[in-house]
Amino acid sequence: MNVIVDTGPLVALLDRSDPLHAWAVRVLTPLPTPWLVCEAVLTEASHFVGESRALRDAWRAGELAVAFEAQAHRDRVVSLLEKYAPMDFADACVVAMAELHDPSVVVTIDRKDFARYRIFGRRQIRAIMP
Repeated sequence: MNVIVDTGPLVALLDRSDPLHAWAVRVLTPLPTPWLVCEAVLTEASHFVGESRALRDAWRAGELAVAFEAQAHRDRVVSLLEKYAPMDFADACVVAMAELHDPSVVVTIDRKDFARYRIFGRRQIRAIMP
Protein backbone atom coordinates (compact mmCIF):
# COMPACT_ATOMS: atom_id res chain seq x y z
CA MET A 1 0.00 0.00 0.00
CA ASN A 2 1.38 3.38 -1.01
CA VAL A 3 1.20 6.17 1.57
CA ILE A 4 0.52 9.64 0.17
CA VAL A 5 0.96 12.51 2.62
CA ASP A 6 -0.86 15.80 2.23
CA THR A 7 0.47 19.10 3.56
CA GLY A 8 -1.43 19.25 6.87
CA PRO A 9 -0.10 16.05 8.44
CA LEU A 10 3.42 16.80 7.26
CA VAL A 11 3.31 20.24 8.84
CA ALA A 12 1.79 18.83 12.03
CA LEU A 13 4.53 16.22 12.23
CA LEU A 14 7.30 18.77 11.88
CA ASP A 15 5.80 21.51 14.08
CA ARG A 16 5.62 20.44 17.73
CA SER A 17 3.35 23.40 18.49
CA ASP A 18 0.76 22.28 15.95
CA PRO A 19 -2.47 21.12 17.64
CA LEU A 20 -2.37 17.92 15.55
CA HIS A 21 1.29 17.12 16.23
CA ALA A 22 0.57 14.15 18.54
CA TRP A 23 -1.96 12.76 16.05
CA ALA A 24 0.52 13.10 13.17
CA VAL A 25 3.27 11.34 15.12
CA ARG A 26 0.91 8.53 16.16
CA VAL A 27 -0.44 8.02 12.63
CA LEU A 28 2.60 8.61 10.44
CA THR A 29 5.37 6.99 12.46
CA PRO A 30 4.25 3.38 11.94
CA LEU A 31 3.53 3.84 8.23
CA PRO A 32 6.18 2.56 5.82
CA THR A 33 8.38 5.06 4.03
CA PRO A 34 8.93 6.51 1.61
CA TRP A 35 5.84 8.61 2.02
CA LEU A 36 4.79 9.90 -1.37
CA VAL A 37 4.38 13.63 -1.86
CA CYS A 38 4.12 16.04 -4.76
CA GLU A 39 6.15 19.19 -5.18
CA ALA A 40 3.09 21.29 -4.30
CA VAL A 41 2.88 19.58 -0.89
CA LEU A 42 6.59 20.16 -0.27
CA THR A 43 6.18 23.80 -1.25
CA GLU A 44 3.20 24.33 1.04
CA ALA A 45 4.89 22.49 3.92
CA SER A 46 8.03 24.60 3.48
CA HIS A 47 5.90 27.73 3.60
CA PHE A 48 4.11 26.71 6.80
CA VAL A 49 7.08 25.34 8.75
CA GLY A 50 9.59 27.86 7.46
CA GLU A 51 13.24 26.91 7.47
CA SER A 52 12.97 23.22 8.35
CA ARG A 53 16.02 21.06 8.46
CA ALA A 54 13.76 18.11 9.30
CA LEU A 55 11.85 18.51 6.05
CA ARG A 56 15.03 18.71 3.99
CA ASP A 57 16.56 15.78 5.85
CA ALA A 58 13.47 13.61 5.36
CA TRP A 59 13.51 14.28 1.64
CA ARG A 60 17.28 13.77 1.37
CA ALA A 61 17.08 10.49 3.32
CA GLY A 62 14.36 9.16 1.05
CA GLU A 63 11.66 9.17 3.73
CA LEU A 64 9.70 11.53 1.47
CA ALA A 65 9.61 10.79 -2.24
CA VAL A 66 8.34 13.19 -4.87
CA ALA A 67 6.21 10.75 -6.84
CA PHE A 68 4.28 12.98 -9.18
CA GLU A 69 5.09 15.18 -12.13
CA ALA A 70 2.26 17.65 -12.61
CA GLN A 71 3.24 18.45 -16.20
CA ALA A 72 2.97 14.79 -17.20
CA HIS A 73 -0.53 14.65 -15.70
CA ARG A 74 -1.64 18.16 -16.62
CA ASP A 75 -4.95 17.17 -18.22
CA ARG A 76 -6.01 15.12 -15.21
CA VAL A 77 -5.00 17.83 -12.72
CA VAL A 78 -6.88 20.49 -14.69
CA SER A 79 -9.92 18.22 -14.95
CA LEU A 80 -9.94 17.78 -11.16
CA LEU A 81 -9.53 21.53 -10.59
CA GLU A 82 -12.55 22.17 -12.80
CA LYS A 83 -14.70 19.40 -11.35
CA TYR A 84 -14.10 20.29 -7.69
CA ALA A 85 -13.75 24.09 -7.97
CA PRO A 86 -12.61 25.67 -5.79
CA MET A 87 -9.91 23.04 -5.32
CA ASP A 88 -6.30 23.97 -4.72
CA PHE A 89 -3.46 22.72 -6.88
CA ALA A 90 -1.89 20.57 -4.16
CA ASP A 91 -5.19 18.74 -3.54
CA ALA A 92 -5.61 18.10 -7.26
CA CYS A 93 -2.11 16.65 -7.40
CA VAL A 94 -2.75 14.47 -4.34
CA VAL A 95 -5.97 13.10 -5.86
CA ALA A 96 -4.21 12.39 -9.15
CA MET A 97 -1.42 10.70 -7.18
CA ALA A 98 -3.97 8.47 -5.46
CA GLU A 99 -5.07 7.29 -8.89
CA LEU A 100 -1.54 6.91 -10.21
CA HIS A 101 -0.29 4.99 -7.16
CA ASP A 102 -3.38 2.86 -6.53
CA PRO A 103 -3.70 1.13 -4.13
CA SER A 104 -2.88 3.94 -1.78
CA VAL A 105 -3.95 5.71 1.37
CA VAL A 106 -3.91 9.50 1.70
CA VAL A 107 -3.01 10.96 5.07
CA THR A 108 -4.71 14.35 5.33
CA ILE A 109 -6.34 16.67 7.83
CA ASP A 110 -8.69 18.01 5.16
CA ARG A 111 -11.72 15.86 6.00
CA LYS A 112 -14.34 18.04 4.29
CA ASP A 113 -12.66 18.08 0.89
CA PHE A 114 -11.19 14.59 0.81
CA ALA A 115 -14.56 13.12 1.79
CA ARG A 116 -16.02 14.48 -1.46
CA TYR A 117 -13.10 13.92 -3.85
CA ARG A 118 -13.22 10.72 -5.90
CA ILE A 119 -10.59 8.75 -7.75
CA PHE A 120 -11.31 7.26 -11.13
CA GLY A 121 -14.50 9.32 -11.20
CA ARG A 122 -16.47 7.54 -8.50
CA ARG A 123 -14.34 5.67 -5.95
CA GLN A 124 -13.87 7.24 -2.55
CA ILE A 125 -10.29 7.90 -1.59
CA ARG A 126 -8.97 5.70 1.18
CA ALA A 127 -7.83 8.26 3.73
CA ILE A 128 -6.55 8.57 7.27
CA MET A 129 -7.90 11.72 8.91
CA PRO A 130 -8.19 13.01 12.47
